[in-house]
Amino acid sequence: MKYLTMQTGSALVMALMLLSMLAISTIAADQHGMYPELSIGNTLPEITGMAVAQASYDPIESSNTTITIYMNVTDVNGVADLDDSKAYVYLDDVATFVTAVGKYTRLCSPLANHSATVREYQCDTDLEFYDSAGTYSSNMTAGDSNGTVWNNTATNAPTFTYTTLVASTVGDSAVNFNGVTLGTVNAPAVNNPTIVTNTGNALLQMNVTGADMVGQVYAETIGIGNFSVSLDGTPSAEMVLTTGTQQIVVGGTNSTAPAGASSTENLYWYVDVPSTLQPDTYNATWTLGTYEL
Repeated sequence: MKYLTMQTGSALVMALMLLSMLAISTIAADQHGMYPELSIGNTLPEITGMAVAQASYDPIESSNTTITIYMNVTDVNGVADLDDSKAYVYLDDVATFVTAVGKYTRLCSPLANHSATVREYQCDTDLEFYDSAGTYSSNMTAGDSNGTVWNNTATNAPTFTYTTLVASTVGDSAVNFNGVTLGTVNAPAVNNPTIVTNTGNALLQMNVTGADMVGQVYAETIGIGNFSVSLDGTPSAEMVLTTGTQQIVVGGTNSTAPAGASSTENLYWYVDVPSTLQPDTYNATWTLGTYEL
């Protein structure tokens, strides 16, 4: 029994010695340093605010209307990091979703720095007098040395209304039949045609209100039914005038002038000269009107 106890004690001592040696070996092993590193690059700017100066703009006859839009751009790297050459405004016709690049695209100008990270831009772009009436959206871009961002989404693009302008000019208001011969049929006015120019953005239709011509000396009249108007310079295709206001329609064709940079309609006037009139000067006042078709 004593022999067995001694054997057990010796085994325990040996186990403790082995564990001690393993611990010493672990402590003496090589140790290698680790060096974590984190790099944060340049952050793209963010368009944080946009507003149109007016909710509605009116066309200016034969001219341009300036649309002003403001944009706030935030760059966490500081406003000095912004690239002003990347700040643009783009106008879209909401009805057609068309961006006329070059025509409705304009570079914005820095307006003010509101903080170390926020710069405001003013973006001015023009709409022509003949541009379509309706709703336009104003999409923006901004950028820095790291790239360009833009706001082209349906939810945050500010919009404005461009109204309808019905406007026109008449090149020559005189309709001169001087030098006609008695009994002549479809004698043309010597200053044909009367040129009607659309100076707005509506599709124009023309109408005319006639009146009899009255002689200044003998007070004889030439009835309004002796006068007619043509759209193509062909007297056989004409509309006879009346003393009422009538839409100018010749052979089923309306007299129209669509919106455009130089959109016109030509009107040609003719008279059937009575064969029995005193030599005289005859005149009257007619009214030529334009309205939106």
